[in-house]
Amino acid sequence: RKRTGGALEVLSSIIVSAPKKKRKRKSSVSGPTKPKDPAEVALAVKKSKEQKELAQKKEMLRQASMMAPFNLDAPSRCSALSCPVNSLPLSQFCLAHILQDLNQRLYAPCQFRTVGAQGVLTQCTYPVLRNCELPICNGHLEDHAKSTEGKRLKKGKEPKR
Repeated sequence: RKRTGGALEVLSSIIVSAPKKKRKRKSSVSGPTKPKDPAEVALAVKKSKEQKELAQKKEMLRQASMMAPFNLDAPSRCSALSCPVNSLPLSQFCLAHILQDLNQRLYAPCQFRTVGAQGVLTQCTYPVLRNCELPICNGHLEDHAKSTEGKRLKKGKEPKR
């Protein structure tokens, strides 16, 4: 179940309900004009505070909208069809389906390849970290060690220990 609501909706409701200010035209008189009445001064100070608060709220809304796809308040479900698993943080997919996300740069498919019964070359599609020295999943690590050891023995080299 996805949660709705949050900082983005609260901030947007504040901004929407805030009254719009009217722009005043600058007078053609040069030099700054100061209000003479203390009531006018208090009103000008109050307006400037409101303008600062509105600007801060707008900036918070802008920052929240930039982070909207990365809502960390509640875990969301994987976007793969009928997958009940929670997605990875800052992603729309779980670990099993992360390779379906074309924008992610953290994972790559396992590089272990096997030859099937009919001579068809198949590659494992389990995700592993892209920057690993040996991009092979844990399930194929032992198979890879056996195959490289067998290649060394065929070449006449002793296995490293």
